[in-house]
Amino acid sequence: MLTKSFNRVSGDTRGVLFNWSTPGGGGVYSWYWPNQYSGVASDLDNAATSLATGLTAAAASIEAADKQFKQANDVERVGAEACSRYLGPGFRAVRQAAISERQTTAAVRYSLRQPLEATASPNGTAVDAIQRVEIRQMLRSQFGNDLGAAYKWCVEGGLNILNAVVPYIALTQFKDDPQLIALLENEFAIAKTIKFMSNDPSDNFSTPADPLQNRMSDESLRILATAKIDQIKQREEAVDMAAKLLVATINFTMQSANVSDSQALDLLMGKPA
Repeated sequence: MLTKSFNRVSGDTRGVLFNWSTPGGGGVYSWYWPNQYSGVASDLDNAATSLATGLTAAAASIEAADKQFKQANDVERVGAEACSRYLGPGFRAVRQAAISERQTTAAVRYSLRQPLEATASPNGTAVDAIQRVEIRQMLRSQFGNDLGAAYKWCVEGGLNILNAVVPYIALTQFKDDPQLIALLENEFAIAKTIKFMSNDPSDNFSTPADPLQNRMSDESLRILATAKIDQIKQREEAVDMAAKLLVATINFTMQSANVSDSQALDLLMGKPA
């Protein structure tokens, strides 16, 4: 099986999109990397852009070989060499950048789910833990399985309530509701982010309606914190997209060199055949 009709789709401003087909009605395949991740995962975006350049070079070599040689195995040999030479470095760079990005975002997510300790002293830490237990007991006794009311109470209670509930969500009545768990975790992440955001006095925050205002409003702080959380989500999405990109590159190599998926992976990883 060989790649045919490889082309970059023009006019698509959303990102880099390649299409190709295989002989015998094998269908149309694609390779896509969106532009939207350039500002949130720059290392991964740079690696993906480099891989796109390598894909173009490999496809050009294979197309030239297809015109030059009559035997399919000669074209496949060129395909294997081209994929190893032009795709291998970019493939490994995307893989390493995606692994690094995944580890970083996982660490951030873990940090955002951890409880805030009000004091560093041993006695203070014990008091904080007791207070969190009391809040969860109150949540259970007041609302039981009325999850809607319990959720509203937690959100309206702010950081103090969320701090007692979200890190210990498996101990609450929310434990079997993944949708509410996700919403509560998001609220907790926003509240924690706001707590550590600077809000120094500045005359730039005054408005005609409130000329005495010299700090960002609560609404503005929440907007900025939400944007920070959304950026983490985008970075996680970039890792998922990178995984699809790597699979598409493996498929291209399989088809170009007529090898198995494991052999294609070895080629791209720079391992000897």
